[in-house]
Amino acid sequence: MPDTDNNTTQDGEASSQTKLKAENNRKGKPPASKKGKDIKDEDLQEFEEEEDELGKKIEKVMKKLLTNHKTQIMKEMKKELTEVHRLVEFASGKLDEVSEIMKVITVKQTALEKENQELKLQLTMVTDELEDMQQYSRRRIIQIDGIPKQDNENLEEIMKQIGIKLGVSVDNDQIDAIHRIPTRSQNPEPIVVEFTTRKVRNSVINNSKTKRIRTKDLGLGTADRPVYIYEQLSPRRKKLLYEAKKLKQEKQYKYVWTREGKIFMRKEDTSNPIRLQSLDDLKKIV
Repeated sequence: MPDTDNNTTQDGEASSQTKLKAENNRKGKPPASKKGKDIKDEDLQEFEEEEDELGKKIEKVMKKLLTNHKTQIMKEMKKELTEVHRLVEFASGKLDEVSEIMKVITVKQTALEKENQELKLQLTMVTDELEDMQQYSRRRIIQIDGIPKQDNENLEEIMKQIGIKLGVSVDNDQIDAIHRIPTRSQNPEPIVVEFTTRKVRNSVINNSKTKRIRTKDLGLGTADRPVYIYEQLSPRRKKLLYEAKKLKQEKQYKYVWTREGKIFMRKEDTSNPIRLQSLDDLKKIV
């Protein structure tokens, strides 16, 4: 028996498609086409291919630009490094020159220091020799302190009276020169006596250490005061003696004295005497 329902359905679908085509024709719409879809796919594929090609070209150009940029940077760095090397070599050469100059300067400085030490030693020797000569020229001289100055005084007579008190015979023939010397202090001007021989001078000095004299012993009619007699020292040794006496009090030494123009210190009676020849020697006193 024929399938009446199926035939009826197929006829209906065909009739619907016929109506749809007629409606599309009436409205001016072209019928749907499979070929148009294929054309769009081809255009899209072609666009994608062109886009991919363009990307590759851009990438190639960028790589080239980066390569060129790196190359340029490397060239600049190489140039700068070359300049740095040149400057370092130049500075190294200059440093070597300076080093050689410093060696020469050091050698010269050492030589000059040695020469300076030798000159200092020679100067010290010459100074000491001059000092000895100055002191030797005073070998017959004494200095008397503490006698007030009077009008019309007779210094030779005063010296004779001092000799009598000391037990030393002194007459005018034994006195080569006698006079007072100016002083800045308020004390009486010292009397300087130069004898004709060292023998008389030494006798006066040695006896004055055991026999003390005062102005009343000389019959001068002045206020009574002690009279001091000692050998005359050169200015340098006089300064040294002054500083030694100050140090004597500070360090509690017992004695400071002079003999034949030489200066000595002693801490105790049993201590060894210390000879002082310069102010530097005072720094060694303990």
